[in-house]
Amino acid sequence: MRVIEERPVSLALAERVGLQHQSPQAMLVRDGSAVWNASHHDITAAALQNAAGASGQ
Repeated sequence: MRVIEERPVSLALAERVGLQHQSPQAMLVRDGSAVWNASHHDITAAALQNAAGASGQ
């Protein structure tokens, strides 16, 4: 999803999972709950791989 084009959706998702909306932001949602999130410089390939691996992906 591109936030710039779907801003209402990204805001609703952040609210639903209990996160403050940030841009850029990455989040991993499982069963309706945010199990990991990062923003800005904390979004790296290694962080995404670690989050996916730690969550059983």
